[in-house]
Amino acid sequence: QLMGACIMARRKTLEETGLLDEQYFMYYEEVDLCYRIKKAGWKIYFTPEAEIIHYAKQSSKQADVDMLVERNKSLYRFFKKHYGRLSVYTLRAILFIGMLVEISRTLVSLTKGAGKRIDIHWLKTDPEIYIRSLFF
Repeated sequence: QLMGACIMARRKTLEETGLLDEQYFMYYEEVDLCYRIKKAGWKIYFTPEAEIIHYAKQSSKQADVDMLVERNKSLYRFFKKHYGRLSVYTLRAILFIGMLVEISRTLVSLTKGAGKRIDIHWLKTDPEIYIRSLFF
Protein backbone atom coordinates (compact mmCIF):
# COMPACT_ATOMS: atom_id res chain seq x y z
CA GLN A 1 0.00 0.00 0.00
CA LEU A 2 1.33 3.42 -0.92
CA MET A 3 1.34 6.10 1.74
CA GLY A 4 -0.63 9.24 1.06
CA ALA A 5 2.21 11.41 2.35
CA CYS A 6 3.97 11.24 -1.02
CA ILE A 7 2.21 10.21 -4.22
CA MET A 8 3.03 11.34 -7.74
CA ALA A 9 0.64 10.72 -10.59
CA ARG A 10 0.22 11.79 -14.18
CA ARG A 11 -2.35 14.46 -14.75
CA LYS A 12 -4.07 12.29 -17.38
CA THR A 13 -4.36 9.46 -14.83
CA LEU A 14 -6.02 11.70 -12.25
CA GLU A 15 -8.29 13.27 -14.86
CA GLU A 16 -9.42 9.77 -15.78
CA THR A 17 -9.75 8.29 -12.29
CA GLY A 18 -10.42 11.33 -10.11
CA LEU A 19 -8.55 12.78 -7.16
CA LEU A 20 -8.52 11.61 -3.55
CA ASP A 21 -12.08 10.91 -2.38
CA GLU A 22 -12.97 13.46 0.30
CA GLN A 23 -15.49 11.06 1.86
CA TYR A 24 -12.57 9.36 3.59
CA PHE A 25 -11.25 10.94 6.75
CA MET A 26 -7.48 10.40 6.93
CA TYR A 27 -7.48 6.70 6.18
CA TYR A 28 -7.89 4.67 2.98
CA GLU A 29 -8.07 7.62 0.60
CA GLU A 30 -4.77 6.55 -0.96
CA VAL A 31 -5.89 2.91 -1.05
CA ASP A 32 -9.06 4.00 -2.84
CA LEU A 33 -7.11 6.15 -5.30
CA CYS A 34 -4.64 3.37 -6.10
CA TYR A 35 -7.48 0.88 -6.49
CA ARG A 36 -9.22 3.16 -9.00
CA ILE A 37 -5.96 3.82 -10.86
CA LYS A 38 -5.18 0.11 -11.12
CA LYS A 39 -8.77 -0.71 -12.13
CA ALA A 40 -8.50 1.87 -14.94
CA GLY A 41 -5.51 0.00 -16.32
CA TRP A 42 -2.73 2.27 -15.12
CA LYS A 43 0.39 0.93 -13.44
CA ILE A 44 1.48 1.80 -9.92
CA TYR A 45 5.15 1.96 -9.07
CA PHE A 46 6.95 2.16 -5.75
CA THR A 47 10.35 3.85 -5.79
CA PRO A 48 12.34 2.96 -2.66
CA GLU A 49 15.19 5.27 -3.73
CA ALA A 50 13.00 8.34 -3.27
CA GLU A 51 13.38 9.98 0.11
CA ILE A 52 10.93 12.22 1.91
CA ILE A 53 10.52 13.28 5.52
CA HIS A 54 7.15 12.38 6.96
CA TYR A 55 6.40 12.87 10.62
CA ALA A 56 4.10 9.90 11.06
CA LYS A 57 0.92 10.19 13.08
CA GLN A 58 1.22 13.95 13.59
CA SER A 59 -2.42 14.37 12.58
CA SER A 60 -3.77 11.39 14.48
CA LYS A 61 -1.71 11.22 17.67
CA GLN A 62 -4.08 13.41 19.70
CA ALA A 63 -6.98 10.95 19.99
CA ASP A 64 -5.98 7.38 19.27
CA VAL A 65 -9.41 5.81 19.88
CA ASP A 66 -11.16 8.42 17.74
CA MET A 67 -8.64 7.91 14.94
CA LEU A 68 -9.06 4.12 15.07
CA VAL A 69 -12.82 4.57 14.82
CA GLU A 70 -12.27 6.74 11.74
CA ARG A 71 -9.87 4.15 10.30
CA ASN A 72 -12.54 1.45 10.64
CA LYS A 73 -15.21 3.70 9.13
CA SER A 74 -12.95 4.38 6.16
CA LEU A 75 -12.25 0.67 5.77
CA TYR A 76 -16.00 -0.04 5.71
CA ARG A 77 -16.55 2.84 3.28
CA PHE A 78 -13.87 1.42 0.95
CA PHE A 79 -15.42 -2.05 0.96
CA LYS A 80 -18.94 -0.69 0.44
CA LYS A 81 -17.81 1.53 -2.44
CA HIS A 82 -15.87 -1.17 -4.29
CA TYR A 83 -17.39 -4.49 -3.22
CA GLY A 84 -20.95 -3.70 -2.12
CA ARG A 85 -22.91 -3.60 1.12
CA LEU A 86 -22.69 -7.35 1.76
CA SER A 87 -18.89 -7.12 1.94
CA VAL A 88 -19.21 -4.59 4.78
CA TYR A 89 -21.37 -6.97 6.82
CA THR A 90 -18.87 -9.76 6.19
CA LEU A 91 -15.96 -7.54 7.17
CA ARG A 92 -17.72 -6.42 10.36
CA ALA A 93 -18.36 -10.04 11.30
CA ILE A 94 -14.71 -10.97 10.68
CA LEU A 95 -13.46 -8.02 12.76
CA PHE A 96 -15.94 -8.86 15.53
CA ILE A 97 -14.78 -12.48 15.66
CA GLY A 98 -11.16 -11.33 15.67
CA MET A 99 -11.89 -8.96 18.55
CA LEU A 100 -13.56 -11.76 20.54
CA VAL A 101 -10.59 -14.07 19.92
CA GLU A 102 -8.13 -11.42 21.13
CA ILE A 103 -10.22 -10.66 24.22
CA SER A 104 -10.48 -14.38 24.99
CA ARG A 105 -6.72 -14.87 24.60
CA THR A 106 -6.03 -11.95 26.89
CA LEU A 107 -8.48 -13.16 29.53
CA VAL A 108 -6.94 -16.64 29.44
CA SER A 109 -3.48 -15.11 29.85
CA LEU A 110 -4.71 -13.03 32.78
CA THR A 111 -6.10 -16.08 34.56
CA LYS A 112 -2.74 -17.80 34.11
CA GLY A 113 -0.92 -14.92 35.79
CA ALA A 114 0.57 -13.39 32.68
CA GLY A 115 -1.39 -10.16 33.15
CA LYS A 116 1.63 -8.15 34.18
CA ARG A 117 3.18 -8.67 30.76
CA ILE A 118 0.03 -7.85 28.80
CA ASP A 119 -1.27 -4.40 27.96
CA ILE A 120 -4.94 -4.80 28.87
CA HIS A 121 -5.88 -1.22 27.99
CA TRP A 122 -7.35 -2.40 24.68
CA LEU A 123 -9.84 -4.69 26.49
CA LYS A 124 -11.88 -1.52 26.90
CA THR A 125 -10.85 0.34 23.75
CA ASP A 126 -11.24 -2.43 21.15
CA PRO A 127 -14.96 -3.01 21.85
CA GLU A 128 -15.47 0.76 22.00
CA ILE A 129 -13.75 1.21 18.63
CA TYR A 130 -15.77 -1.63 17.11
CA ILE A 131 -19.12 -0.36 18.41
CA ARG A 132 -18.49 3.30 17.54
CA SER A 133 -17.47 2.44 13.98
CA LEU A 134 -20.49 0.23 13.25
CA PHE A 135 -22.57 3.08 11.90
CA PHE A 136 -21.34 5.59 9.36
